Amino acid sequence: MAKRRGEHAAAAAIWEALLEDAECRLAACEELAVHHERRTKNFSKALEYAHEALKELRGKNNRSKYATTTIGQQQRIERLTKRVVRLEARRDGMTNRDTAPLLLRPHRAAVAGE
Repeated sequence: MAKRRGEHAAAAAIWEALLEDAECRLAACEELAVHHERRTKNFSKALEYAHEALKELRGKNNRSKYATTTIGQQQRIERLTKRVVRLEARRDGMTNRDTAPLLLRPHRAAVAGE
């Protein structure tokens, strides 16, 4: 409910607490990955939670009776994998921004105003 009310920091605190519950851990990791990607822009932290969610999901599949994945679980794995790839690119883009020479050039509006 906190997320729906726009209380994102409170929602994140609740998800942090839910990490201790084995039943809720997967959902909490997913939500925290989204929160850190979209709200705090902490891509490294979001990546940690996305990796943890994938680990939980794969572990959940290994603990099942026949060790098979359902279509829903497979879609979730694909969604998390896409998030991991996106986060790695965003994290690496943020670290490379300081060394990219084209990004250091002044904007055209600033040049035109001179």
